[in-house]
Amino acid sequence: MGVSCEEALALVERRHAETEERIAELVAQRDRLGAQRDAIRDYLAGQVVQA
Repeated sequence: MGVSCEEALALVERRHAETEERIAELVAQRDRLGAQRDAIRDYLAGQVVQA
């Protein structure tokens, strides 16, 4: 027996919410990594100036 339209819609909505949550996690990770990259770049730039 098939899936009802309501069940299919509920599944699509749940997957959509899960996808948006994962996107938010990846954006936060990107931002953290960008901040780390900037901190390392600034640190290394300071080391070059001191050398």
